[in-house]
Amino acid sequence: MSAKHLLLVACAWSVFTIAAVFTSWLAPLQLITIWATYGLLRGILADRPVPDEDAAMMVAEPQGGAISIQQRSPTFVRSPAQQEVGNRGVGSSRAAGLQAGLNRINDRVRQKVEVELATSDLRLSLSCERTAIEAALRAARSRREIERKGPDYVRRYNEAHARLSGVLQDFEQGLAPTPIIQAPDFDAACTSQDPLVAKLGQERISELRKARKIFLDECLDELARDPIMKMLFWKKILDQEQPQLAQALTEYAAGPVGK
Repeated sequence: MSAKHLLLVACAWSVFTIAAVFTSWLAPLQLITIWATYGLLRGILADRPVPDEDAAMMVAEPQGGAISIQQRSPTFVRSPAQQEVGNRGVGSSRAAGLQAGLNRINDRVRQKVEVELATSDLRLSLSCERTAIEAALRAARSRREIERKGPDYVRRYNEAHARLSGVLQDFEQGLAPTPIIQAPDFDAACTSQDPLVAKLGQERISELRKARKIFLDECLDELARDPIMKMLFWKKILDQEQPQLAQALTEYAAGPVGK
């Protein structure tokens, strides 16, 4: 008998008591007895597993042409108390799985931060190198467009540029000197005691090296198509007074060894 059946019996018994018992003191006593019994039996059922309703059913199975009557094995249903304990176990397992997932995420974030910190100097050098090269390339393109417009336009441009340079000369003298651009050092970029961080660092360095190669190859290919713009570009590079940048770019443009 399940707790549901007990409740139905208690309710039916209570209805019968109210309808059939007219003694003033007997009716309350019987109602107290009904629901006290219901509470006691429900507590007993909650503390132990009970078999399924059809656990004790007899089944008939054919065996060698004859009919054999066998007892079906009882199927036990977990009590509410046992279900609560099981739910706590499931909750603990889920919490442990969630904590393990958070730990893995924290490890990945930590490793990513360590890689970015370890390659910060390299990324700064590459950024400065790229900025200087892009500035020289823009200046070379602009000067090449001016020269294509003819000697008269070039003369007027040079006169205007000379006047503007004279006005800005005093202002430029008060500026701080441009910092020296360090050549990218791919060999000493990432050193870590953690093998996984070291591996991730090498992968990051490979990505940076590949991006630099693509950028420099595009620049050199454009300069190779126009010898005059190439000459203007190298003049701007030397005017920047960045010897390490000029040397690194010269070595790269020299051949496969620099790449």
